[in-house]
Amino acid sequence: MRIRSLRGVHAAALVASIFAARCDDNSTPVAPGGVLPQIVSVSPNPIVASSAPQTVVVSGNQFAASLRLIVTAPDGSSTTVQDAGIEDVQPTSFRARVVVDQPGTYTFVVENDNGARSEGFAVAVETSSTARPTIASITPGALPISTSTTLVAVTGQNFRDGLTIDVVAPSGATTTIPATAVAFRSSTRVEFTFAFDAAGIYTVLVRNPDGELSNGSSITVN
Repeated sequence: MRIRSLRGVHAAALVASIFAARCDDNSTPVAPGGVLPQIVSVSPNPIVASSAPQTVVVSGNQFAASLRLIVTAPDGSSTTVQDAGIEDVQPTSFRARVVVDQPGTYTFVVENDNGARSEGFAVAVETSSTARPTIASITPGALPISTSTTLVAVTGQNFRDGLTIDVVAPSGATTTIPATAVAFRSSTRVEFTFAFDAAGIYTVLVRNPDGELSNGSSITVN
Protein backbone atom coordinates (compact mmCIF):
# COMPACT_ATOMS: atom_id res chain seq x y z
CA MET A 1 0.00 0.00 0.00
CA ARG A 2 2.87 2.37 0.73
CA ILE A 3 4.39 1.82 -2.72
CA ARG A 4 1.08 2.69 -4.36
CA SER A 5 0.87 5.88 -2.28
CA LEU A 6 4.33 6.99 -3.38
CA ARG A 7 3.46 6.28 -7.00
CA GLY A 8 0.36 8.46 -6.57
CA VAL A 9 2.48 11.30 -5.16
CA HIS A 10 4.94 11.06 -8.04
CA ALA A 11 2.08 11.04 -10.60
CA ALA A 12 0.48 14.11 -9.01
CA ALA A 13 3.80 15.97 -9.06
CA LEU A 14 4.30 15.09 -12.73
CA VAL A 15 0.84 16.37 -13.68
CA ALA A 16 1.45 19.60 -11.73
CA SER A 17 4.78 20.22 -13.47
CA ILE A 18 3.24 19.69 -16.92
CA PHE A 19 0.36 22.05 -16.10
CA ALA A 20 2.77 24.74 -14.88
CA ALA A 21 4.88 24.44 -18.03
CA ARG A 22 1.80 24.89 -20.21
CA CYS A 23 0.69 27.96 -18.25
CA ASP A 24 4.13 29.56 -18.73
CA ASP A 25 4.11 28.93 -22.51
CA ASN A 26 3.33 32.25 -24.22
CA SER A 27 4.54 31.33 -27.69
CA THR A 28 1.08 31.00 -29.26
CA PRO A 29 -0.55 34.36 -30.22
CA VAL A 30 -4.18 34.75 -29.28
CA ALA A 31 -6.58 37.18 -31.01
CA PRO A 32 -8.16 39.80 -28.71
CA GLY A 33 -11.26 38.31 -27.12
CA GLY A 34 -10.56 35.07 -28.96
CA VAL A 35 -12.25 36.36 -32.13
CA LEU A 36 -11.02 37.53 -35.52
CA PRO A 37 -11.70 40.90 -37.15
CA GLN A 38 -14.72 40.94 -39.45
CA ILE A 39 -15.67 43.17 -42.39
CA VAL A 40 -19.40 43.84 -42.63
CA SER A 41 -19.48 46.51 -45.34
CA VAL A 42 -17.36 48.75 -47.53
CA SER A 43 -18.57 52.13 -48.75
CA PRO A 44 -18.73 53.03 -51.54
CA ASN A 45 -19.42 49.67 -53.13
CA PRO A 46 -19.20 49.57 -56.12
CA ILE A 47 -16.18 51.80 -56.56
CA VAL A 48 -15.27 53.49 -59.84
CA ALA A 49 -11.91 52.28 -61.20
CA SER A 50 -9.17 54.92 -60.98
CA SER A 51 -5.38 55.05 -60.83
CA ALA A 52 -5.65 57.72 -58.11
CA PRO A 53 -6.08 56.78 -54.44
CA GLN A 54 -9.68 56.81 -53.23
CA THR A 55 -11.06 56.90 -49.69
CA VAL A 56 -13.28 54.02 -48.59
CA VAL A 57 -14.97 53.38 -45.27
CA VAL A 58 -14.64 49.82 -43.93
CA SER A 59 -17.17 48.81 -41.27
CA GLY A 60 -17.20 45.68 -39.10
CA ASN A 61 -15.89 44.69 -35.69
CA GLN A 62 -12.77 43.73 -33.72
CA PHE A 63 -10.53 46.20 -35.59
CA ALA A 64 -7.22 46.90 -33.82
CA ALA A 65 -5.50 50.31 -33.80
CA SER A 66 -2.50 49.12 -35.84
CA LEU A 67 -4.39 47.15 -38.48
CA ARG A 68 -3.53 46.68 -42.16
CA LEU A 69 -5.83 46.34 -45.16
CA ILE A 70 -4.82 43.77 -47.77
CA VAL A 71 -6.38 44.54 -51.16
CA THR A 72 -6.34 41.80 -53.82
CA ALA A 73 -7.13 42.83 -57.39
CA PRO A 74 -9.03 40.74 -59.99
CA ASP A 75 -5.70 39.70 -61.56
CA GLY A 76 -4.52 38.24 -58.23
CA SER A 77 -2.00 40.96 -57.35
CA SER A 78 -2.13 42.29 -53.79
CA THR A 79 -1.22 45.53 -52.05
CA THR A 80 -1.14 46.31 -48.34
CA VAL A 81 -2.53 49.60 -47.06
CA GLN A 82 -1.17 50.63 -43.65
CA ASP A 83 0.24 53.48 -41.55
CA ALA A 84 -0.66 56.82 -43.24
CA GLY A 85 -3.03 55.02 -45.59
CA ILE A 86 -5.31 54.10 -42.66
CA GLU A 87 -7.25 56.80 -40.79
CA ASP A 88 -9.78 57.21 -37.99
CA VAL A 89 -9.51 53.62 -36.72
CA GLN A 90 -12.33 52.59 -34.39
CA PRO A 91 -13.17 49.05 -33.18
CA THR A 92 -16.02 48.98 -35.72
CA SER A 93 -14.78 51.14 -38.62
CA PHE A 94 -11.86 52.90 -40.30
CA ARG A 95 -11.04 54.86 -43.45
CA ALA A 96 -8.48 53.69 -46.00
CA ARG A 97 -6.89 55.17 -49.11
CA VAL A 98 -6.90 52.49 -51.80
CA VAL A 99 -6.00 52.29 -55.48
CA VAL A 100 -8.44 50.16 -57.47
CA ASP A 101 -7.63 50.58 -61.16
CA GLN A 102 -9.08 47.37 -62.63
CA PRO A 103 -12.77 46.69 -63.22
CA GLY A 104 -13.91 43.47 -61.57
CA THR A 105 -14.12 42.06 -58.06
CA TYR A 106 -11.52 43.01 -55.46
CA THR A 107 -11.09 41.24 -52.11
CA PHE A 108 -10.47 43.21 -48.91
CA VAL A 109 -8.93 41.53 -45.84
CA VAL A 110 -8.24 43.21 -42.49
CA GLU A 111 -5.16 42.02 -40.59
CA ASN A 112 -4.73 43.13 -36.98
CA ASP A 113 -1.30 43.75 -35.48
CA ASN A 114 -1.33 40.31 -33.82
CA GLY A 115 -1.68 38.58 -37.20
CA ALA A 116 -5.39 37.78 -36.88
CA ARG A 117 -7.10 38.13 -40.26
CA SER A 118 -10.69 38.63 -41.35
CA GLU A 119 -12.36 36.64 -44.07
CA GLY A 120 -12.20 38.21 -47.52
CA PHE A 121 -14.88 40.77 -48.39
CA ALA A 122 -15.83 41.26 -52.06
CA VAL A 123 -15.85 44.80 -53.45
CA ALA A 124 -17.07 45.54 -56.98
CA VAL A 125 -15.06 47.96 -59.11
CA GLU A 126 -16.66 49.39 -62.24
CA THR A 127 -15.62 51.69 -65.05
CA SER A 128 -17.05 55.20 -65.08
CA SER A 129 -19.36 54.32 -67.95
CA THR A 130 -21.07 51.60 -65.91
CA ALA A 131 -21.12 53.52 -62.63
CA ARG A 132 -22.92 56.73 -63.60
CA PRO A 133 -24.53 58.33 -60.54
CA THR A 134 -28.31 58.04 -60.44
CA ILE A 135 -30.78 60.02 -58.33
CA ALA A 136 -33.77 57.98 -57.16
CA SER A 137 -35.46 60.54 -54.88
CA ILE A 138 -35.05 63.90 -53.17
CA THR A 139 -36.46 64.89 -49.77
CA PRO A 140 -38.24 67.24 -49.50
CA GLY A 141 -39.71 67.19 -52.98
CA ALA A 142 -41.72 70.38 -52.37
CA LEU A 143 -41.27 73.31 -49.99
CA PRO A 144 -42.21 76.95 -49.51
CA ILE A 145 -40.12 79.93 -50.67
CA SER A 146 -37.57 80.93 -48.05
CA THR A 147 -34.34 82.87 -47.77
CA SER A 148 -33.22 80.42 -45.08
CA THR A 149 -31.35 77.27 -46.06
CA THR A 150 -33.13 73.91 -46.15
CA LEU A 151 -31.52 70.50 -45.60
CA VAL A 152 -31.99 68.31 -48.68
CA ALA A 153 -31.35 64.55 -48.76
CA VAL A 154 -30.56 62.91 -52.09
CA THR A 155 -30.79 59.12 -52.42
CA GLY A 156 -29.73 57.00 -55.37
CA GLN A 157 -26.78 54.91 -56.53
CA ASN A 158 -23.08 55.21 -57.39
CA PHE A 159 -22.44 58.41 -55.43
CA ARG A 160 -18.73 58.96 -54.79
CA ASP A 161 -17.01 60.80 -51.98
CA GLY A 162 -15.87 64.19 -53.31
CA LEU A 163 -18.92 64.75 -55.53
CA THR A 164 -20.52 68.15 -56.14
CA ILE A 165 -24.18 69.17 -56.47
CA ASP A 166 -25.60 71.33 -59.27
CA VAL A 167 -28.80 73.19 -58.41
CA VAL A 168 -30.56 74.75 -61.40
CA ALA A 169 -32.98 77.53 -60.38
CA PRO A 170 -36.30 78.23 -62.20
CA SER A 171 -34.51 81.10 -63.99
CA GLY A 172 -31.97 78.68 -65.43
CA ALA A 173 -29.08 79.89 -63.27
CA THR A 174 -26.91 77.06 -61.94
CA THR A 175 -25.30 77.00 -58.50
CA THR A 176 -22.59 74.41 -57.86
CA ILE A 177 -22.28 73.25 -54.28
CA PRO A 178 -18.66 72.18 -53.64
CA ALA A 179 -17.70 68.83 -52.19
CA THR A 180 -16.71 70.49 -48.92
CA ALA A 181 -20.34 71.60 -48.42
CA VAL A 182 -21.86 68.20 -49.29
CA ALA A 183 -22.36 65.62 -46.52
CA PHE A 184 -21.39 62.28 -48.06
CA ARG A 185 -23.26 59.62 -46.07
CA SER A 186 -22.76 56.64 -48.39
CA SER A 187 -22.72 55.65 -52.05
CA THR A 188 -26.53 55.86 -51.93
CA ARG A 189 -27.13 59.03 -49.89
CA VAL A 190 -25.80 62.59 -49.75
CA GLU A 191 -27.10 65.75 -48.06
CA PHE A 192 -26.71 69.48 -48.67
CA THR A 193 -28.31 72.77 -47.66
CA PHE A 194 -29.63 75.44 -50.02
CA ALA A 195 -31.84 78.55 -49.91
CA PHE A 196 -34.77 78.07 -52.28
CA ASP A 197 -35.79 81.73 -52.56
CA ALA A 198 -37.71 81.73 -55.84
CA ALA A 199 -40.98 80.11 -56.89
CA GLY A 200 -40.87 77.39 -59.52
CA ILE A 201 -39.12 74.11 -60.20
CA TYR A 202 -35.50 73.59 -59.19
CA THR A 203 -33.46 70.77 -60.71
CA VAL A 204 -30.79 68.93 -58.70
CA LEU A 205 -27.96 66.94 -60.29
CA VAL A 206 -25.07 64.98 -58.78
CA ARG A 207 -21.64 65.21 -60.40
CA ASN A 208 -19.04 62.61 -59.35
CA PRO A 209 -15.35 63.58 -59.08
CA ASP A 210 -14.64 61.94 -62.46
CA GLY A 211 -17.16 64.28 -64.13
CA GLU A 212 -19.98 61.76 -64.56
CA LEU A 213 -23.31 63.58 -64.20
CA SER A 214 -26.52 62.07 -62.86
CA ASN A 215 -30.05 62.46 -64.09
CA GLY A 216 -31.90 65.55 -62.88
CA SER A 217 -34.48 65.42 -60.10
CA SER A 218 -36.86 68.26 -59.29
CA ILE A 219 -37.95 70.20 -56.21
CA THR A 220 -41.10 72.34 -56.44
CA VAL A 221 -41.02 75.64 -54.59
CA ASN A 222 -44.21 77.64 -54.00
